[in-house]
Amino acid sequence: MGVLRATATIFLSVILGALVFAYMAVQFPDAMESVFAAAGYVRGLMVDSGLVPPRYNVWVMFLVAEQQLVFLGFVILMRILMAMVAGAVGNSFGGRRGY
Repeated sequence: MGVLRATATIFLSVILGALVFAYMAVQFPDAMESVFAAAGYVRGLMVDSGLVPPRYNVWVMFLVAEQQLVFLGFVILMRILMAMVAGAVGNSFGGRRGY
């Protein structure tokens, strides 16, 4: 049951992240432009800072794009929000106590 719940949570967070991503792009294009600029800055830090060894730097440049970083951020945000909602709902209905 735990594997099914984890899989459903990941799937739902990806779907919700994509929906929020699309909503933000349509309704708030200026804000999304700023988010993409910040993602470009983060990508530049990853590529140019020397944190990634040169033999892997080519793969970072090839595989990591601003769009992917922004989408990943939305998915992580959805996971956090889903955990907060699940925790609040679980606590209000007398869910598990302690771990």
